Amino acid sequence: MPNCIRVICPDCGGTSTDAHFPACGWCLDGGFVDVDRNDDGSVPLLHPDGRMIHLWTPPTSPFDAITPRPYRVV
Repeated sequence: MPNCIRVICPDCGGTSTDAHFPACGWCLDGGFVDVDRNDDGSVPLLHPDGRMIHLWTPPTSPFDAITPRPYRVV
């Protein structure tokens, strides 16, 4: 069993992966973060800061995909 679980970013709610929404510094525009499982292997209900955890699932078809964020050259 994996030691961590992938969940939706608590700051942007997963929207930062879409170029139509603001960038997120918490998840670096990935839309998800990884959190440690509980000692018994179960999924925690809350992030360490107290916000509710929502499991992340990748898009299952190309029609569910979001608009990618364009690269910026600095």
